[in-house]
Amino acid sequence: MSKLNDLIERAPMVWLLLGLLIISGGLYLGFDNALSFVYMVVGGFCSVYGIVLFIFLAIEKPRTAPSRPLSREFIKE
Repeated sequence: MSKLNDLIERAPMVWLLLGLLIISGGLYLGFDNALSFVYMVVGGFCSVYGIVLFIFLAIEKPRTAPSRPLSREFIKE
């Protein structure tokens, strides 16, 4: 279950990186190409989505750590 949590925590960074890569692809094409503006819009959408997702995850993150009861092997008399 922790792998899924790690994946969910890293999802905003992936979206932001993807958006920046798409924007850089549009810049590589140059502004004389009409398709570069599509790259910019899609890259901007991905970047904004990553930032919004990061904010939502920060708001929804639990404020306290879950309690972890000690096992019987840990407690020895």
